[in-house]
Amino acid sequence: MNLLDAVVSGSKDAIFAKDAAGRYLLFNREAARVTGTVAETVIGQDDRAVFPPDQAEQIMANDRQAMSADTVVTFEEHLSTADGELVFMSTKGPLRNVEGQVIGMFGISRDITPLHRAEKTREAQNQTLEMVARGAPLANTLDTLARAIEAQGGDIRASILRFDAAQGRLFNGASPNLPRDYVAAIDGAAIGERAGSCGTAAWRRSRVIVEDIATDPLWADYKDLALQHGLRACWSTPILAPDHTVLGTFALYYDTPAAPSPWHLELIEQATHVAAIAIARSREESLIRKLSLAVE
Repeated sequence: MNLLDAVVSGSKDAIFAKDAAGRYLLFNREAARVTGTVAETVIGQDDRAVFPPDQAEQIMANDRQAMSADTVVTFEEHLSTADGELVFMSTKGPLRNVEGQVIGMFGISRDITPLHRAEKTREAQNQTLEMVARGAPLANTLDTLARAIEAQGGDIRASILRFDAAQGRLFNGASPNLPRDYVAAIDGAAIGERAGSCGTAAWRRSRVIVEDIATDPLWADYKDLALQHGLRACWSTPILAPDHTVLGTFALYYDTPAAPSPWHLELIEQATHVAAIAIARSREESLIRKLSLAVE
């Protein structure tokens, strides 16, 4: 292996080259890793052998634009995976022979997913906090937060439950994409040990990760209901006030047995923080209204 081959192979960026027909001539180790393929099997194939049809068509369109350009062109390209949407900043340009004729295309793609996700999370936080500042109804605020988290991809479904300390029960705050029958069935469920992910998280006041609802003992009383609706994993975190009072829970559901990735855990942490602000503000406003009525 010469020096150039070693640099390309060991690069942390995805490096690739294609002929004029879009068939891969070069596909380094990082390109294979992010696409979940084997480099040797990709050589000689076009993007339709690597990506889902819609993604392949978009990437090939970008390639055609790059090959017709006089200089390199930069694109933001998206790849859907089980962990959510990966985002790459791809720089591409035409390959030319000694006569200056375009014979293909080369490209370098850098994973900017962490930056992209951080931006989306900030947008979700800002949107929700603006609603809190405007005094929007709590139900609307929590629904907006849940949908913003879900929009970040990965087939996750969010659930925000509000805790009623007097009753010791959790009530639906926002579950925009969970099955309606399931939401109705668990609305008002008591907290406690072995009370599913959310009921146990509220009881313990600590995060509860259930990777497989079908086998975890915490779901013994609820697993049939969850499995009936296609829910297989649930990762829940209590929403706590500064004094450690339980305000509710924030959970992400998944349709297959799975553990949360670091990105999922970061999403949960950020969403839980914003939900705590929204619920605490709503409770304060409710208390002020009650005190005002009592004085009148």
